[in-house]
Amino acid sequence: MTPKSSREIRQGFLDYFKKHDHLIIEGSSVVPKDDPSLLFINAGMAPLKPYFLGHKTPKNKKMANVQPCIRTNDIADVGDRHHLTMFEMLGSWSIGDYYKTKAVELAYGLLVDVLGFDVNRLYASVYAGNKDLGLAPDEESYAAWEKVGIKRDRIVMLGEDNFWSAGDTGPCGPCTEVFYDTGDAFGEAYKPGSEFDTSKRYIEIWNAGVFMELNRKKDGSYEKLPFKSVDTGSGLERMSMVMNGVDTVYETDLFAPLMAHAKAAYKNLSETDYRIMADHMRASCFILSSGVICSNEGQGYIPRRLLRKCMASVYRSGESLTRLTEFYDEVVALLGEAYPELVRQKDQILFNLKQEVSEFEPVIKAGIKIFNERLEGLDSKEIKGHLAFDLVSTHGLPLEVISSLAAARGYKVDQAGYERAFKQHQDTSRVLSGAMKGSSEDRDRIRERIKGAPKTAFSGFDAISSKAKVLYVMDEKGQGDSLSKGETGYLVTDSTVFYAESGGQVGDKGEGSLEGGRFTILDTQKHDEVFLHKILVQEGQVAAGAAVSLSVAEKDRQRTTKNHSATHLLHAALRLHLGKNVTQKGSYVDAGKLRFDFQHPKAVTPSELLAVENTVNEWIFRGIKNDTQEMSMEQAIEKGAMALFNENYGDTVRVVQFGDASTELCGGCHVADTSQIGVFSIQSESSVAKGIRRIEAITEKTALHEMQKARSVLKEASELLGVKQDGIKEAIAKLKKQLKEKQKKASKGAGAGPAFTRENSSDISGRRLLVALSDQDKTQIFEAAKKAMSEGPYDVVVVATQAEKNSLFVFVEKKAAKKMTANDILKSTLGPLDGRGGGKPHFAQGGFNQSLSAEALMASLVTSVTESMEACGG
Repeated sequence: MTPKSSREIRQGFLDYFKKHDHLIIEGSSVVPKDDPSLLFINAGMAPLKPYFLGHKTPKNKKMANVQPCIRTNDIADVGDRHHLTMFEMLGSWSIGDYYKTKAVELAYGLLVDVLGFDVNRLYASVYAGNKDLGLAPDEESYAAWEKVGIKRDRIVMLGEDNFWSAGDTGPCGPCTEVFYDTGDAFGEAYKPGSEFDTSKRYIEIWNAGVFMELNRKKDGSYEKLPFKSVDTGSGLERMSMVMNGVDTVYETDLFAPLMAHAKAAYKNLSETDYRIMADHMRASCFILSSGVICSNEGQGYIPRRLLRKCMASVYRSGESLTRLTEFYDEVVALLGEAYPELVRQKDQILFNLKQEVSEFEPVIKAGIKIFNERLEGLDSKEIKGHLAFDLVSTHGLPLEVISSLAAARGYKVDQAGYERAFKQHQDTSRVLSGAMKGSSEDRDRIRERIKGAPKTAFSGFDAISSKAKVLYVMDEKGQGDSLSKGETGYLVTDSTVFYAESGGQVGDKGEGSLEGGRFTILDTQKHDEVFLHKILVQEGQVAAGAAVSLSVAEKDRQRTTKNHSATHLLHAALRLHLGKNVTQKGSYVDAGKLRFDFQHPKAVTPSELLAVENTVNEWIFRGIKNDTQEMSMEQAIEKGAMALFNENYGDTVRVVQFGDASTELCGGCHVADTSQIGVFSIQSESSVAKGIRRIEAITEKTALHEMQKARSVLKEASELLGVKQDGIKEAIAKLKKQLKEKQKKASKGAGAGPAFTRENSSDISGRRLLVALSDQDKTQIFEAAKKAMSEGPYDVVVVATQAEKNSLFVFVEKKAAKKMTANDILKSTLGPLDGRGGGKPHFAQGGFNQSLSAEALMASLVTSVTESMEACGG
């Protein structure tokens, strides 16, 4: 077998399937679109699920591509010969076209005839069947492999490993895989009837066919798909390892430069450390290029977890963390040509890498110090689950880092206890979703009703009224064939002027009429390319086949359009003044206002907001014309258009450009020139989540009315204060100073009374505890607690106050904090009170929602604190 570069293998795969009449399609983002069953794209077929389910029809029934994939369940195995977090999947598909026999023939042709594999070193596995599922052994695939030239003793019948699905629900079926024999150095040879080693000697190089016959439903049952399909997948990294005769994927040209960089930058680490670093930095760059940002939950937790594992290794080596960002250049050099998004999102990726490094460096230093302190107080060589969870949740140390540090010191982590603490945290912090309950079945029913409907022709960019023909009518559950007076439901027409909600712009509202009837259009949504008008029938009856007149609410459309165009200008102005790291994370545009969410590490200052607002208004006053064009994605990128995170774009995209101010891909409605927006006014700037900011703004008459209102308020304030408008600020500052002085005097008077209104002291496992209630302010409580700990002397002081708002304070003496932390006690105490909070080992604070009598509150505190201290061993 002639060695080939990864580039040659990748291109050879695509050329082979193109030669066999497969359409070569672009790979998708690693972030799934409208698929809650997946955290990340984990297989080439995942973005194509709608085709396998029959919800969409592909342009060509035979397709192929190279898809970057993220497998989070493989993270723990990274560092061995071939497991990776991110890998490139070479995939080919038949959607209702050829099936098992042809799939096997194509696989054999590529591997043997094109790539040059020795047929005597290839093994094939086929599904052995499952009686419980009513699935017979895959005799057809077995016969097909034997027909192309694989000997019987190299065809292995396997069980559930050869039944595959992309998630908990969706298309699935039996599969046939191809393995390469890497030789005696990696284990004993397979003998028919013995166990087939799929992890060491025999390396899977291709899943040559997942035969999509079934659809797994939410309840775990299976149903037949409307047609049979084939899904294949081969990891480019493994294929390259085998073809080039190296022992690990890290010796291939896809990883060798990353490994060399890791070893040059960081000394005294193990080979496994270098492999993990190369894999994790590469995977992080891919995830960040897709718009994900590091966070403590959801998709953002994965790059944070990967990066922190790398940083922990670097920290142990004693080298600088900042050099980790240099991996980006190595990743781009290797994969930038194949995945241009890595280059286009350079600012986004580097910004997030640098921010994560700068934020975690002090965290890991402090965390390891606390870890070492906690070990000193342990009576055994086991780190309890609640302690491990506290190190993770409060101090930010990844569990993998804790386990590694513990092992180096001869300790082990109570994994089961950690899982229990983690689950308890999930249960207490879970927030009920406001999503539509029971609507998934309705959506499925509606989708089934309109399956096969033609794409709705939209003419709303140039008109607000039109004639149309009704194709489907149904109630809100997707049932029925007509709607009468007073009923609500959905209307599908062959064409429409109503914009369906997408890209942040709300769906249009308006009116419709037909012979003998009329209806109000309450909203417009869409499933795929079919528009659904939600209607309320005012008169008569609406049924399929009727000719209707449609009319959009003109004023609402105009205002929404102005706000949408203003959002584009705002995005451009933010990048101009705050930097190119600003990336849109969401937007909402209706007739009343606009809302724009974006990535930025800190609050936007008043001066920055003013500069952004001024820039947007300058562009508005210039009256920049809207130049909207349709073009290919490649042309749009060359033109400098900004593509929004995780949006699906077709072969032809719509580019909305306002001169040199803004160029974006967008399918929404916009003004003819910026002067139509009138005026732009920022109303608020706030935090949505860590690293995500939100700006709300208004335009046109709404902005004018707000300005007039503000002017009226200023006039009234100047009259009340008896000063001119330019002296209001100084007058308010003077009043605040006077109020503060009065409060100080009142506080001194109050200080003469007792600090605590109720007290309960006890001895818990040799530690002195004081639980108290107070009606004083925070400063006085702190002073009283400090005094109690020094003069009592108490090891733990817990104080609750209901004076202004329900607050709880926990103080723990520093030596005692090595065994039990203030944070542990706080969380245990707040649980029964429906509260939340946090802090450090020796001090924590929080708030609670329960409104109790003094007696009941004191009883709850004493019980909870006592139990917490006893659980920690005093």
